[in-house]
Amino acid sequence: MRQKYAYTVNILLKKTLIEEAFYQKRRVQQLFNASTLKKDI
Repeated sequence: MRQKYAYTVNILLKKTLIEEAFYQKRRVQQLFNASTLKKDI
């Protein structure tokens, strides 16, 4: 039982980390796009 719980927590943590990395990447991309747009104007 305890092992199953640890396994589930591990999967949730990995999922959270992957999602966090994905959102971080998108935010960086948006900031980069915003700064390049300002340069063009």
